[in-house]
Amino acid sequence: MRENNEVVGFLLYQLFWWKFPLLSLLKIHEDYYKQGLWTILIEEFEKSLKDKWHDYYYSSTWEDNPWSQVFHSKKWFSEMWRLNMSFWEEIFYIKKL
Repeated sequence: MRENNEVVGFLLYQLFWWKFPLLSLLKIHEDYYKQGLWTILIEEFEKSLKDKWHDYYYSSTWEDNPWSQVFHSKKWFSEMWRLNMSFWEEIFYIKKL
């Protein structure tokens, strides 16, 4: 995402086993928070997935990231499972399109 020819945000995803989309990273420069850019990136990403015949995608966050957990909740993700390691816990989500 660009403004005044500068990158102000981006979304990174990957396909596990060349099939299962995973939202890996969503980043917006802090000067552009609260302008709806998160929603724009997510909506464009979801449209792209639908155009490629995907019905859902995955995402994850660490348990100690409450902001990300709120984001997932607001964007209609459903929690799938938690991976509990000795030093951290990762929460996995799914979103149906």
